[in-house]
Amino acid sequence: ASMHFFYEWDGLARMFEMSLVDNVYQSDSGEDVFDRAVESFFADKPEFLFIGIDEPDAAGHKFGHDTEEYYASISKYDQKIGDFIARLKTEGLMDETFIMVTGDHGGIDFGHGGTTLHELEIPIICYGKGVTEGKIISKPCYIYDVAPTLAWAMGLDAAAAGIGRVM
Repeated sequence: ASMHFFYEWDGLARMFEMSLVDNVYQSDSGEDVFDRAVESFFADKPEFLFIGIDEPDAAGHKFGHDTEEYYASISKYDQKIGDFIARLKTEGLMDETFIMVTGDHGGIDFGHGGTTLHELEIPIICYGKGVTEGKIISKPCYIYDVAPTLAWAMGLDAAAAGIGRVM
């Protein structure tokens, strides 16, 4: 499968098998990363597109979680995701597209790394092919649930060694 990997935080590269990625782009600007990823997607139509934006995380560390600045950063990318979905619909691609939007961790004040639900729980939003519209999962979801859920969405078996569950 063709895979594209666009990311802002350079630490993400160590989490991917980069020899398998067909198109890689890294920038310190989240907007640049997102916009280039969308254009690349519509030009090449890869089977898998990963976009890693660090700006909301950075806002949480700089201004604090649950602050106006933190939520403004999230809102900016909410709009960009909405524009991306609108373009997918216009080009007739939503019937074959699964979108997952997630954070990498929660936070308290300016940090994270503890064991409270505010630090461990993450938002996970799924949209598109195979997703039941309006369904809300009442149990907590964690970062380790992402990989098995993506495998499920792509019709693959999750890794046997993982601890996550399909949401």
